[in-house]
Amino acid sequence: MEIIAQAKNIRVSPRKIRLLVKELKGQLVVPTIAKLKFINKSSQPPVLELLESALANAVNNSKLIAENLVIKNIMVDEGMKMKRAAKGRNAKTDQGKVHKRTSHIKIILETK
Repeated sequence: MEIIAQAKNIRVSPRKIRLLVKELKGQLVVPTIAKLKFINKSSQPPVLELLESALANAVNNSKLIAENLVIKNIMVDEGMKMKRAAKGRNAKTDQGKVHKRTSHIKIILETK
């Protein structure tokens, strides 16, 4: 059985999240949550929160055992970009724009 959880418009760029997430595929959920608590990256809080949410959904809604859950897949896609004018630059040209990127994360859990 697959459990899906997703978070949208997270204010961290997808590249930073992918650096953290690429090592998590195929691992057990409970030890992975314990490992994530000690990682000091800007992408750690949203990934940890989403993983804990997916675990809670699996345990409460589907009545699955937490120790048997494995991370099947984690997908990180680019969300909308907030465009801001850079300070001291001409905002009418593309050179004066600052793109603040957001991310969409989707986690799929399955039983072992």
